[in-house]
Amino acid sequence: MTTLEIDRDGAGRAWESPGFLRRQFSPPTSYAQKVFDVLFGVVAPILCFVFDPIVFRSAYFGPALFPDYQAFAYLVSGIEIFVLIIWLLLSGHLPAPRLAGGVLMAGALFSGVIGMALLPFSLLGLSMGIGIFGFIPFLTALVYLRNAKSAFQLATKSSTLALGPGQPHQLITIGITRSAWAATIVGFVLALGPPAGLNFAASMFVSQAMNAVISADERQADLAIDEIQYLQFFARPQVDKLVVAYAQAKEASRKKELKRRYWKLTGTDIEERLRILAD
Repeated sequence: MTTLEIDRDGAGRAWESPGFLRRQFSPPTSYAQKVFDVLFGVVAPILCFVFDPIVFRSAYFGPALFPDYQAFAYLVSGIEIFVLIIWLLLSGHLPAPRLAGGVLMAGALFSGVIGMALLPFSLLGLSMGIGIFGFIPFLTALVYLRNAKSAFQLATKSSTLALGPGQPHQLITIGITRSAWAATIVGFVLALGPPAGLNFAASMFVSQAMNAVISADERQADLAIDEIQYLQFFARPQVDKLVVAYAQAKEASRKKELKRRYWKLTGTDIEERLRILAD
């Protein structure tokens, strides 16, 4: 966009106004950008998870698309939202801006991957008016990426101010560069590593317990259900295995027992869940 600016002597000069993306990454951060950050970096992701109809959990539209990644997505998003809120409130006073930048950079990558995974379904869903919500992860990725860049700029500025006169500038710069990369990598790993490890370990345990719920005798199955109760957050993708076993059972007594186990595990009717999965 070209703008004409009039000087005091009446002469005009044209200058190129920065485009949308360039404005998003150019300091200082405006009030409108902060509102945008809160809406699409905090509020929108939470609402997407709460009203998720089919991505990580399903309610009325058949099986979820990515149920095995539900816990991982929730854990990572929780970390990212928490760090983003802290950054927006205390951005100028954080003691480790590069660490925060690494976490936010991981959030940008994570949100972008979710957006790309949902893109085919989002395009198909546009005809029904709901596909537009599948593009929210791209806006969330933009929020995290812009704030990660701001964190890195703050860290660079702080490091530059810390260099006093007469100091070996080159050696100090090399040291800062190495420590900066280290802090960024640590932040990146902290955002993704613990959720991935916790999700893997809990999912393995729940998977073994669900095998007992489906195949073991009544006593062992009830013990396994009691164990899973403490890991409901990680058990949801595995629960549908019990529904599949119920659908495949031939004997009425077997169906009755599986129905009882499903009720004890979830507190809902297995027939209702079977109808949803069959849609």
